[in-house]
Amino acid sequence: MQPKRNVDLDIEFHGLIPDREMRITGLSVDHQSAVLHYRISPAVPDRDPEDGSPWLTWDWSGVDDLGNEYVSWGGAYGTSDDGRSTGGDLTLSPAPADGARLLRVHLAPFRLHEGDLGAATAEIPLALDSLESG
Repeated sequence: MQPKRNVDLDIEFHGLIPDREMRITGLSVDHQSAVLHYRISPAVPDRDPEDGSPWLTWDWSGVDDLGNEYVSWGGAYGTSDDGRSTGGDLTLSPAPADGARLLRVHLAPFRLHEGDLGAATAEIPLALDSLESG
C-alpha cells in the first residue's frame, strides 16, 4: 500500500459562493482516494438556522487527463477555531490513476433554500511522483 501523499495548493474562486472567497488549499492522495482541502472566507454557518440542514452542500466529480472518471465519496466542513473561515474536505474515488498528470474537478455548491449557486472547474496538477509523503 502506498503512503499518503500531500501537496499544498492555492486555487482561488471568487463568486462561487456569494459574498465569500473559496480557496482549494491542498490535495491528499492515498491508495483509495483523493481529498481536496478547501477554505471559505468569511465562514459559512454549519447549519441552516431555519431547519438545521447543512448550510452548504456540494456536488463534485472529476476526470483526469487520461479520461478516468472520479466520483464524490464523502466530505465534511466546519468553522475554524477563530470563527473567521470554514475549512472542509471533498473526497473523490478512486485514487488517481498511475500516469495521470492533471485532475479536473467540477465543483457545484448548493443551498437547500436557494438552489444551485453556480459551478466551477479546478485544474489540479497530479505530479504524484513529486508529492510529499507523510
